[in-house]
Amino acid sequence: MHEFPETVTFSVFKKEVPTPTVVIRRDGSLKPKNPELQVSDVTVLIQMPGEWVSITPAQYRAMVQLVRISLRLNPLARVVFNEAASPWGLDFLPGYDEYWTTVTEAMSLRPVNIRKVLLRKKPIHPVIKSKRSEKGLGPR
Repeated sequence: MHEFPETVTFSVFKKEVPTPTVVIRRDGSLKPKNPELQVSDVTVLIQMPGEWVSITPAQYRAMVQLVRISLRLNPLARVVFNEAASPWGLDFLPGYDEYWTTVTEAMSLRPVNIRKVLLRKKPIHPVIKSKRSEKGLGPR
């Protein structure tokens, strides 16, 4: 007796899943609304805004929930994230060095979204700083 799904494949590129079983829209909703997961191979396409890859928080939650449901239906299901489709693809472990950090030390590190690391805040204009200090707000 087979338990389904056997494989759940997530992708952000249409060419990798020409006929997806499920599409996760930008707002996290599914197309179709009630997808059939009792098939051998489930393919999930994550909708992107254009040519660049950007997974929204709603899509992240939908992906994780689909994995939970699939593993509940079949605990031995194989879950595959093609290319940049992984919900953990943007995670960064600050302080992690593959040569010097042990697994035990790495397990205690808290992941940070790489966008927060790469995007720096612009410095506050001096006029705004002076007005804030006059009002007693201080620097932010």
